[in-house]
Amino acid sequence: SGSLLFASEILSENEIFTFFKSSLSNDKSYTLDKVTLHSVREIEYPSGWAAYFITLDMKARARDINIKEVIFSDGVAIVKDFTMIKGVKSLKNELLKDWDDNIKKGDK
Repeated sequence: SGSLLFASEILSENEIFTFFKSSLSNDKSYTLDKVTLHSVREIEYPSGWAAYFITLDMKARARDINIKEVIFSDGVAIVKDFTMIKGVKSLKNELLKDWDDNIKKGDK
């Protein structure tokens, strides 16, 4: 197993919000209202990275939308997914399947 992230390396809700705000800035049909960070879990591979279990509260044409999301960070970069060569699996989709278990197991 890899090294644990130190608390200072864990992204804040504000940093995650800023990331999504900028990545959605070209799409005028959505507005991002809030990001909630529920849990941060160390992942086995790649080592030094963690999975962030978040919800995005958005508005789309006067509708409120709540999206469960998983992103990954090493404290320096943010990526939206890792695709594992063996079985060509999305790590994000695997973790989203166990969303509730991951949220219950821990918190930030």
